[in-house]
Amino acid sequence: MFRGIPVSNGVAIGKSYLLDRSKFCLLKSTLEQSDIENEIQRFREAIENTKIQMQEIKKRARRVADKYAVILDTYTLLLEDDILVSDTIENIKSEKMNAEWALTKTLEKFTKLFNNINDDYLKGKQDDLELVVHGIIRNLIGHTQDSLSDINEPVVLVAHTLSPSDTLLMPRNYILGLATEAGGKTSHVGIFASTLGIPAVVGIKGLFSRVNSGDPIIVDGIDGNVIVKPDEKNLEQYEKKKEKLEKIFVGIGTHRQTIEDTDKKLKSVNSNIESFSNSNKKLRKLGNLRGKLSQKVSTITKEHKFFKDNTECPTCTQSIEESFRLNKIDEAKSKADELKKGYEELEQAIKLEEEREQTFKKLSSEATKLTHEISKTNTRISGLENQSRDLEQEIQTITEQLKNRTAEKHALETLLSQLEDLQKEQSEFKEKNAYHEFAHSLMKDGGVKSKIIRRYLPLMNQQINKYLQLMDFYINFSLDEEFKESIKSPVHEDFSYESFSEGEKMRIDLSLLFTWRDIAKMKNSVSTNLLILDEIFDSSLDGFGTDYFTRIIKYVVTDANVFVISHKTDDLVDKFDNILKFDKVKGFSKIVQ
Repeated sequence: MFRGIPVSNGVAIGKSYLLDRSKFCLLKSTLEQSDIENEIQRFREAIENTKIQMQEIKKRARRVADKYAVILDTYTLLLEDDILVSDTIENIKSEKMNAEWALTKTLEKFTKLFNNINDDYLKGKQDDLELVVHGIIRNLIGHTQDSLSDINEPVVLVAHTLSPSDTLLMPRNYILGLATEAGGKTSHVGIFASTLGIPAVVGIKGLFSRVNSGDPIIVDGIDGNVIVKPDEKNLEQYEKKKEKLEKIFVGIGTHRQTIEDTDKKLKSVNSNIESFSNSNKKLRKLGNLRGKLSQKVSTITKEHKFFKDNTECPTCTQSIEESFRLNKIDEAKSKADELKKGYEELEQAIKLEEEREQTFKKLSSEATKLTHEISKTNTRISGLENQSRDLEQEIQTITEQLKNRTAEKHALETLLSQLEDLQKEQSEFKEKNAYHEFAHSLMKDGGVKSKIIRRYLPLMNQQINKYLQLMDFYINFSLDEEFKESIKSPVHEDFSYESFSEGEKMRIDLSLLFTWRDIAKMKNSVSTNLLILDEIFDSSLDGFGTDYFTRIIKYVVTDANVFVISHKTDDLVDKFDNILKFDKVKGFSKIVQ
């Protein structure tokens, strides 16, 4: 089981699909002075091409979510970073290196800076910088990314990292979950996955090397766990939890959509309420105005009636001038007609405001009802979220159980690793022991073998050629420190042992035999007796060779006993001091003389 950073809720179960974005194989090349400006221009063109590609990606990103498109602005800013560009150009100029290598060196500098930062947010930007640099390098070397279009079944996508174009081009209907080695809480992968509701875990160290395409895998976007090759029990438990979580998430999504729709309606109602909210106040003002207008109409009516019915004042009995009376009657009538028209308009306005007042009350009632509905839906969501937390707790319990199993497995792996180390150490000791035994065998005689090579080789070559001349074989035979022979003659050069006849080879063999005996005597101060088997005399040694051999053992080798076994009894009778003759009797050798 692996642990990472959960960035998108949910549980994904399926087959792994490894997106292998192997690191570029870049070669360092040294530039001529005349090529530096062209290389800098090539680098700038690669940056511009990367910017264009990033803008195209951003356009596609807006179709997913605006906030996902906004994060791509970060990459554009990094492409325009003065330090990134100027440091790379300086590397090209000062060290006369190709742009790819110079950019990689700049990235290494930034990586060291990021490694010394404790802020998780800023550390997360290191992945963004690497993606931008790799985009530039791809344009420099003309490398195109592998397509994700070959994914034609539901899979869990596993990668070291995912570029923005990867996330936008992947077939979303087939992506059950995401798991990456790189990335942090603020990475674009998390924003993309959460927007589309894909369970995702990032920052999982060592995952890519421990999983193969087709391996069953569980991605727990709640607790940040990733389980490769889970057993049947784990699969069954996670399948049940996954089904329950999916139902809860669907329910939460439905209720949230209901709240969103209801909230839109409520906003519309509230907007209408605001337009009707002053109708009551207007209605009161209009009512007051109607009262005043009614009072004024009553006053004018009385005045009109007074001048119409009276030609003299009822109080003082003074007569009213007729022209004045008629003028007052016309004036009162005119004002009465004007007030009547205004009164009718006022009644119409009051009626309209009363209707608006009724609409306000109706909308207020609807708003209250919608508010209650939102409250009830929020209560349902809280219940589902509580269920989700309960399931998360169950998943955590399962995870703890897996940890215990994993701990036992790791303990076993540790013991196996220790056993392997001990076996390796044992093998090394055996090998050392073999070396020591070999060295001991070489040193038993005080290093005589190595000393012979260095000290006695000139003498050996001298003795070999001495015995060859005694056998009337005039060649220059010599051995080097690896005991490889070189043979020369007065007539020909570059002879080898295989160049001679069998009789001549036998003369060389006997010369070597006598030489070894001389060296042994010189080294150990011991004279070695000789036993000459019948293969020497009875095989390839001719008559002259036999004569030369017998002279050597008779006159040169005088400090040893020489025993010769031969079937050529007639040729050798007069050449030895003592002769023992054997016959074969009934399958056994028997001394005859």
